[in-house]
Amino acid sequence: MPVARARCVLAFPAMRAHAVLLDVTHRLLVLDGAPFAVDVPAGERPLRALESAAPARLGRELPVPLCQRVDGDDAWFGFVDDTLKTGELVPLRSWATRFPAPWTLYIEGMLGGWQPPTTDLVAFFFGNEPRLASQLAHHVVKGTKRGTTSWVALAEHEGWDSMTAGLVSIVTDGFGIPLCAIRTTRIERARFRDAGPEIAAAEGEGDLSLDDWRAAHLHYFGGEAARTGIPFTDDSELELEYFEVLKVFQRT
Repeated sequence: MPVARARCVLAFPAMRAHAVLLDVTHRLLVLDGAPFAVDVPAGERPLRALESAAPARLGRELPVPLCQRVDGDDAWFGFVDDTLKTGELVPLRSWATRFPAPWTLYIEGMLGGWQPPTTDLVAFFFGNEPRLASQLAHHVVKGTKRGTTSWVALAEHEGWDSMTAGLVSIVTDGFGIPLCAIRTTRIERARFRDAGPEIAAAEGEGDLSLDDWRAAHLHYFGGEAARTGIPFTDDSELELEYFEVLKVFQRT
């Protein structure tokens, strides 16, 4: 005689899935006043629901999530994507206070649980491309780099914010992955011709000499001058930034 067997069906409770989509400077993608979110159909995984809805809502597929958090009936996933083109991109220092749940995910999943001393943050990477950014961030994490140099005219051309003493920054690898947090301790301005050995030593690159520093920065800023059409000379004004490391991100 056949035996009736009950079929076991895994059912997920009704949920809402949220995508915390950040660009490489950690601006948050906001659609209609909130991060991208979808209702999760019965029996479907929250991440799969986001992935299914992304092409129609965002015009592209989602990247691999970097972190996740479930809070009651809400599932949150964090992503970094350098090709965000739809919606509003809200700077880190603004969305950190506007959106508590994404901020909690950011702290737990992106900063390794570290609580910044302020939400008035910026995220950036050294150099102008990921390979160089990773190399320079390596010097910061290993303790040899405690300074950096910006070309004032280039910063103004690109619309970058000027660094100020006390500013807390999230340093990334150039792809948007946070590596450490730094705090600016001092800012000085000088012509390229007048920059001295202190900044060369603080930047911690090459052989630490002023001659090596001048050669490396002449090459780098010369490339940027060719790209932008802004001439770089011995009289170009620089911003010399000195900083301390607050945290190298990790989980214990």
